Amino acid sequence: MRLTNQYAIRSKALIYEGELNYLSRCVLDYPNIETGGDLFGFWTHSGFPVVQYVIGPGKDSNHAYAFFNQDEAYLQEMGDLLREQHGLQHIGEWHSHHRIGLAEPSGHDISTVRKALNEYHLHRFYLVIANIRQGATTINGFMFQQENPQHDVGAWVVLPGESPIRENVDRVFTTKVYQPKTAHPSIVDLSETSLHHTQYVKPIYQSHYWLNNRDNHRVLQGIITKLKNRVEVLSVHQELESKKVYLQFQYEGRNWRVHFNEDFPENQPELLCLNDPSFSAGFPFPVWNNQIGLAEATLAFLYSSLNIPN
Repeated sequence: MRLTNQYAIRSKALIYEGELNYLSRCVLDYPNIETGGDLFGFWTHSGFPVVQYVIGPGKDSNHAYAFFNQDEAYLQEMGDLLREQHGLQHIGEWHSHHRIGLAEPSGHDISTVRKALNEYHLHRFYLVIANIRQGATTINGFMFQQENPQHDVGAWVVLPGESPIRENVDRVFTTKVYQPKTAHPSIVDLSETSLHHTQYVKPIYQSHYWLNNRDNHRVLQGIITKLKNRVEVLSVHQELESKKVYLQFQYEGRNWRVHFNEDFPENQPELLCLNDPSFSAGFPFPVWNNQIGLAEATLAFLYSSLNIPN
């Protein structure tokens, strides 16, 4: 089963239907803790990833409620095999947020990928986040590029059938390949596009949401421009279901999220500490004053709440 959904698409990735199904089965093997693996393939001349083969977790991987660490020896072995036998590159990785509900990269995910881009001098990297929703999986891709401080939401160009690499590798190296215990895949809300589709989907908002006013897009950009000079790893996101926008960043060793909820700008944005939600809940938040302008009011609220020097 595969149901489709359109989201705020900014990039695309090509993948065989069989590889999506394999990934879904891997995720469903671990319904209550994180799991993951890696993506192998190559890049098109336009810079889009082509996923030819997905690997799952190695036997010595670390699975926990809120993190996954791949078996490095398994990744090395499979990477060498796929490069030597089929000329494939390591182009990305995937992991699940199981039932947590976070359908996009966490602050830790973002900082980890950014660190890898810098340390290994990579131009781009594709990260896939999977979730479990009512017994089915969501599978969302995100493009990270060295020259772009923000990652882009991707859509899938689904190639029919099985990857020819899967057929060969699974037959020859049966004992090495992770074999999912879940027999059947189940995928919902898959963002799909086509090879010829270049007009990516624009963000859609609820009718009463503040960003339905075009002028407020400039307000948001002004907030981002000034805030990114004071914090680290700033990124912009849109929630899949509610369509609300939030900012995520790091400041003084903590990961923060600023939600612009339905009642914004009448009321202040919601500021959360992802490392410890109770930490931000105990804040003496400043008085919200939106009469000085939305960008100015939001920045004053954040600077005061986080003790960021003006």
